[in-house]
Amino acid sequence: MRAITNKKILIPSIIAVVALAGGGVYYLKNRADEPKPTAFVNLDPPTEEEKQQAEDNKDRIVKEQEEQASQPPPSNGGPKSVTPVITSAELYNGAIEVSGFVPGVFEDGGTCTATLTKGSSKITKQVQGVKNVSNTQCNGFSVPASELSAGTWSVTLAYSSATAQGSSAASTVEVK
Repeated sequence: MRAITNKKILIPSIIAVVALAGGGVYYLKNRADEPKPTAFVNLDPPTEEEKQQAEDNKDRIVKEQEEQASQPPPSNGGPKSVTPVITSAELYNGAIEVSGFVPGVFEDGGTCTATLTKGSSKITKQVQGVKNVSNTQCNGFSVPASELSAGTWSVTLAYSSATAQGSSAASTVEVK
């Protein structure tokens, strides 16, 4: 009786091992047929030429930013015309949050003005512009929804400084 029990266990075990081995061989054979990636990634340290190119590029970027920041106003003596961009105007945590930037202007200290209008109602908030890597940021506007009536409000962003001024296209925000 013991010999029969051992055979009942041994035969299915052998079948399982053979099936697993066959499946493994099939997997490896089919995997070997897959195309190998041909992309090459150079993991060597940078060459002297590559280091010099990087330094030249850094110098070029710094020079461009300095030139942009030091550009005099237009020849007519007035500030250059700019178009601020509203990046966000939405209801968030019970307040209208407005943010944006001024492309082509790289300075601290200008005045950013967000204006919300609906019919004859008008609310204006101001913050100081902040120099960023490549523009001037206008962030931090927050108007409590309790100051606004329900409906669609028009939002514009204006910027004014000694060197630049302008206003954005209007955006809308819904107050419920």
